[in-house]
Amino acid sequence: MAERNLIVRLTFGTMAAQTLRAAIRLKVMELVGDTPRRAADVAADAGAEPQPMTRLLRALAGLGLLREHSPDSFSATPQAHFWTPAAPARSRRSSPCSPSR
Repeated sequence: MAERNLIVRLTFGTMAAQTLRAAIRLKVMELVGDTPRRAADVAADAGAEPQPMTRLLRALAGLGLLREHSPDSFSATPQAHFWTPAAPARSRRSSPCSPSR
């Protein structure tokens, strides 16, 4: 059982990091904001395709960084603000997913 838990943690930890890195590069947390926005609108603002953006937004909702209000509407959670430029600079610099790295 401990081996299985390790494999699951490593696998999903990697997926979470990749999801977060994509969101940071596309500035998804900033584009979504605190009020519900349609995935297609976020995709257009990010210069991305709607279907992959919807998948990314749903993955971020699964991580607790976004809230899914309807199948196509998302808003940022308080935890998402850690990954925006408004977050304290010290916090962003300590992130391994920081775009400056």
